[in-house]
Amino acid sequence: MTYNILNGGQDNFNYDRLDKIIAAIKSYNPDVLAIQEAMYFRQNKMQILFRLENELNMRGFLAEANTGQDVALFINKQATIEECEIDTIHFHHAMIRVKVRLETGKSMIVVSTHLCPYGGENRLKEVLYLTRNSITDSYAVVMGDLNSLSKGEKNIETILNLPSQYQFRHFFPASKTEIDTRAMETLELSGMIDLHKYFKKNDVDYSAPTKNERYGDEFSKMRVDYIWGSPWVASALINCDTLKNEITDYSSDHYPVVCELSINLK
Repeated sequence: MTYNILNGGQDNFNYDRLDKIIAAIKSYNPDVLAIQEAMYFRQNKMQILFRLENELNMRGFLAEANTGQDVALFINKQATIEECEIDTIHFHHAMIRVKVRLETGKSMIVVSTHLCPYGGENRLKEVLYLTRNSITDSYAVVMGDLNSLSKGEKNIETILNLPSQYQFRHFFPASKTEIDTRAMETLELSGMIDLHKYFKKNDVDYSAPTKNERYGDEFSKMRVDYIWGSPWVASALINCDTLKNEITDYSSDHYPVVCELSINLK
């Protein structure tokens, strides 16, 4: 599961939304959870991070982004973690990369990240760094709020419906006719597979905004949250969907994206 929880799940230090977010996560019970905008998780001696660890029975990793929009990754407590890398230098926000052992004896790379919202050029640099080492010849997953549109879903009207200050994020510089999808195209060219599109074919679903009218000016029924997998992961795919229900309709401005695989952590 990947979930942008919007400002750490709080509004003026009211954590009612966080309670709903935790309930939504529990309803799916993921073994791997990527969280973006994990603001305030590090405060009060990591109080919120530890709360999620305890309530979800997962082990948490936190990348403290210079923007304050931290990135978190949670793994089932029973799983064996072999490696962990945190990068806050080459990313606008941050990236966490963990290698976890599978029941088969092989390992899987799991990446949680939140790409730059301010222009395709920045996101392209982040993806180029992300794919600097081949991750397609093994089990690998890249997930998060990638702030990008997919090549097959380029709808100029969708972008033009946004307030003008948000439109530039998706167009090529000095253009209002050509949408910049190079970041997602580069991931695809690297050999990674968009699992939502792979499973849904042409029936892909938007991930932002939700029905919460207090938020969402940045989005216009866009798919910006992704789970990408290597061919090995795609071959084990059972399901991939956008989790929409009465809780997720209002707990953030993004819906969580989930997938189920026929492989188990060890």
